[in-house]
Formats: sequence, structure tokens, C-alpha cells
Amino acid sequence: MKKLLAILVLGLFLITPSQADDIRDFEIEGMSIGDSLLDYFSADKIEEKKKKGFVYKNKEFYSATFYTTEKFELYDAVQFHLKASDKKYIIYSIAGRMYFQDRISECHKKMNEVFSDIKQLFKDAKVIDDSASNTTSLKGYVSVVKSIYITTDLGDEIAIQCYDHEPEANIFDGLNLAIDSKEFVDWLYE
Repeated sequence: MKKLLAILVLGLFLITPSQADDIRDFEIEGMSIGDSLLDYFSADKIEEKKKKGFVYKNKEFYSATFYTTEKFELYDAVQFHLKASDKKYIIYSIAGRMYFQDRISECHKKMNEVFSDIKQLFKDAKVIDDSASNTTSLKGYVSVVKSIYITTDLGDEIAIQCYDHEPEANIFDGLNLAIDSKEFVDWLYE
């Protein structure tokens, strides 16, 4: 049975305390790796998102991002990565995002809480703490990104990130919690 990973509940982070053995045991908004996105959204809605979702040079996967809907209780947006040729719409990556506009210190605090909770479940997992400030350029604006990556024994990955964008970028600051299958991780790092 799948365990519930309800990370952002009224500002508190809760994780099912039982021992995690597979990334597919986690859920974001009731959805997890390996599920069909058709169980949650219509094919028409997914195909509509697919049109704008080929953001990578390699077109094997695309992203489909859904913003605050009546389906979401915890996150402001949820992004999925699916295979372009898959008509079953199987989820290979799922990420929840909560906005922290002008409250980046709160984002950093939550990021550390989430990491602490998840690390307890994957005690032997490899951790890359890239939480020192890294700058990236998006739309010509500087953004500061703090990241922590947890790689499970099976090769799946959890990424916890806070994005702090320049106000002029007109992009919301926020916390991302991404759960990526090994297959997607391998493709992404190709």
C-alpha cells in the first residue's frame, strides 16, 4: 500500500513514519511515480499541457504543469514528466511547488525540515547538499537556487529546492519537492 507524503500541510510537514523502501511509496497530492496521469486528468487536458511541455532538447520526455486547482490541497502547482510516446500517460517524475513570494527565509526553513524528515526514511541514501547559494539565469534574470538531492538505493532521486528570483523576473519564489524515477533521472542527466 502506498504511503502518503503530504509535505506542505498548513505550513507543517508530515511524512508517514514507517520505513520507506521505494520512491513509488510516496505521493504528492495523492499521485505517485508509476501512476497514470489519466486517473487524475483527462487526456485532452494532458495533451493541452503537452503542447508547451517539450522544454528539453531531447524530446523523449515532456512536462505537464497544472496550477492550483480544486484537486490540489497542499501545492500551488504540480508538474509531471511523461514519455512523449506513452498513451497511458505514466508518471516518471512528479514535483509539487509551494510559493513563498517575498518569504524566502521561510522557504529555506521548510526545505531543511523536509530534508530532515525524508533523510530519516532513507538513512543510507546518498545526499548531495548543494544548499549553498547557486545562481542561475532565467529569462535574463539572476535567480538563487538552494538544492538538496537524495538518491535512493534504487537510483531514484528526491530533489528539494528553494528558488529566489529577482523581483523583475516576475516569477514566484518557491519550494520545489520533486520525486524522480531512476529512468527519468538517468535521462535528465544524459
